[in-house]
Amino acid sequence: TGDIGSALMMGHMYATGESGKRDLPRAYTWYSIAAAGKLPEDAPGFDDVDAAQNSFAADGEMERDKMAGLLSAKQETNAQKRAGEWWMKHQDQIAKLRAERVATKAALKAAEEVAANPRKRKPPTPPVDPLNPAPAAPTPPTPVG
Repeated sequence: TGDIGSALMMGHMYATGESGKRDLPRAYTWYSIAAAGKLPEDAPGFDDVDAAQNSFAADGEMERDKMAGLLSAKQETNAQKRAGEWWMKHQDQIAKLRAERVATKAALKAAEEVAANPRKRKPPTPPVDPLNPAPAAPTPPTPVG
């Protein structure tokens, strides 16, 4: 789901054997996934959550580089390939989740601003009938007679 801290933890679990069996190539893969998750600080909506993710990404990069000396060239190449495949498979989902988080944060900020300044509130919009989305024109009264 794009949680760089989770990828870092997976790398740690494989590096130490907490996952049941120590697997250094898999640890390298997960550390590479974490390292690749760094977001530019000038990205739209960059916030404290992104900064924390970037900290995890830096840790992933450091751990991956330590791990590289323990793998054969073939193991490292295969682990890099797996990490790249993981990112290709999940990049759209990760981008969507981040965009939703940024949009939600912007909506909450807007709601807080409106709540803090009632004069800026807009009148409520009437509900729209999903079966007839166009607003209905008022029906003139029927003449009695």
